[in-house]
Amino acid sequence: MKVIRKIGNKIEEIDYPRKNISEPIEGPFQGEYYFIENVKESANLDQFDFKTYKDVLTDEIHPEYNHLKICKRNWIKTEKPKEEIIQRLNDELGYYLDSEYPIWERTKYAGEGNYILLAMIEGNATKEQTDRKEYIDSIYNWITECRAERQKRENEYIDNGIFPEFGNYKERP
Repeated sequence: MKVIRKIGNKIEEIDYPRKNISEPIEGPFQGEYYFIENVKESANLDQFDFKTYKDVLTDEIHPEYNHLKICKRNWIKTEKPKEEIIQRLNDELGYYLDSEYPIWERTKYAGEGNYILLAMIEGNATKEQTDRKEYIDSIYNWITECRAERQKRENEYIDNGIFPEFGNYKERP
């Protein structure tokens, strides 16, 4: 387990010298030891990162390990870069479309749609083919609506500072 060791003005994060943290330090391992207590303010983890911290050494004695003092590790909240948020929007939409409408199905419908369109142009499409073409078109409209929704979320984020919602796109017809 990691702890903070203070010797004079030198402060370092080390592995606790004993196998069990409940055993006090004796012998050549001099210095004061601090149990690391993580402090993070609540935040939307989609929007913020906690990559840096500031340690504050206190004189409080740990309630369970009375041979250790407490170090409050205050994590500093930083907003993720806009590029990372936009890339996540792109990724989430891609994953959603791939799961709802896989590549094999897209390829199949593209070929089938073209075949039916040709039959419609030649004037010999059946009622079933026309209905099928309407369904395939509804799929393409659904994809277009999902992409438009993603673009709307990006624009609101960039222009108005409204943090985007991830996922939650319109269901497939």
